[in-house]
Amino acid sequence: MTRIGLSANPQKPVALELAGLARDALEGRAEAILSQETARALGVTGVPLSQMEADAVVTFGGDGSVLYAAHRTPIPILGVNVGAMGFLAEVEPTREALHDALDRLVKGDFHVEERMRLSIQGLSHDLPDALNEVLVHSAQVGRMRSFEVFVDGQSMGVLRADGLLVATPTGSTSYSLSVGGPMVDPTLEAILLCPIAPFTPSPHALVLGPRHEIGIQPTDRGKDCVVIVDGQQEAPLPWGAPISIYASPRKARLIRFAPRFLEKLRTKSLLPWGV
Repeated sequence: MTRIGLSANPQKPVALELAGLARDALEGRAEAILSQETARALGVTGVPLSQMEADAVVTFGGDGSVLYAAHRTPIPILGVNVGAMGFLAEVEPTREALHDALDRLVKGDFHVEERMRLSIQGLSHDLPDALNEVLVHSAQVGRMRSFEVFVDGQSMGVLRADGLLVATPTGSTSYSLSVGGPMVDPTLEAILLCPIAPFTPSPHALVLGPRHEIGIQPTDRGKDCVVIVDGQQEAPLPWGAPISIYASPRKARLIRFAPRFLEKLRTKSLLPWGV
């Protein structure tokens, strides 16, 4: 591996410090290319992630930093966790762990794990594919809306709630988990439908196969909604305007050294039978 991109959350000093350490550690072993935001914070020159030509991108930040990179580049991503949960990250934020990860990266001692993403059609402007989830929500906080939900063109009925999450298995331990959705092995392919604060007290999350197409249409006259991808980018959704959500042909590619999903559930005390 000869070209490695480095992308740090510029709002986190520890992330910038680790990115600088990585740049120094790669000197003479591989070409380090800084993202534009990272380079600006370090006072040097960089390139936008969308224009970066590299064999891998190392992100320094929380899960949001991995999502930010996944929205902008198809290059395989290695996450260094400088955040809270770190489900998408692979490397802990210590010098020893970072040097070991970079050494394995340069030597090619890793595998690339492909993750399902979701595409959206029907909006007034394009949003990137979602790695975690697509959120369809009332445009006004605390105001319920009615959403007619379709699966493969067939109406499943009307949901009265604050919103509806359409999540991937990768996103099952993110927003979906906080609204009562199941934890799903992220290497699987499935579509999760999770109501948010529904009027009916006990609708359960629904898990569907990856080949289904989900339709959502806000039905309250004159009351608009919003579509948000991975908590980062959004677009307005007028009442009566249907959208379609389906498995994207474009996979996210995450660099992994070993399977760690169950270990993370255990160490973060998310398994119901404890540690």
